[in-house]
Amino acid sequence: PGPAMFAVITNGVSRGFLRAFIAGVGVAAGDAVLVTLALLGLVALAQTFEWIFLLLKYAGAAYLIFLGVRMWRASTAQTNEPQAARTRLSRFFFLGASIALGNPKAILF
Repeated sequence: PGPAMFAVITNGVSRGFLRAFIAGVGVAAGDAVLVTLALLGLVALAQTFEWIFLLLKYAGAAYLIFLGVRMWRASTAQTNEPQAARTRLSRFFFLGASIALGNPKAILF
């Protein structure tokens, strides 16, 4: 949670549900404006540098094909160790945490 969530929670605790709800609606409206501006900027970039985005699209497709071939050729040996299962679950936890901490909106704005 960032400063916006902190503000909504603070209003909810100190001033009641209605004021917290209104603060939440204000945060959502502000986020909608920021997302709209970001999308307009991306559209302008895509129109200006169309060939770069085309190159990135084909490079991404080639990388996905490479990953698919690599997975197809990989060994399919499965382990039944509980430690391996815990490691995989913890990887998903840290993946989710890194996505939350690397919020593009916070980084870009």
